[in-house]
Amino acid sequence: FFSILKQELYYGKVYRSQNELRQAIENYIYYYNHY
Repeated sequence: FFSILKQELYYGKVYRSQNELRQAIENYIYYYNHY
């Protein structure tokens, strides 16, 4: 799970703040669990 999350969400992207990264992770986890 975490390696896929990092590949799709983290590598190669720049987030302006920790909150922006946190929101992106929360959205990804919600999508991962519901679709």
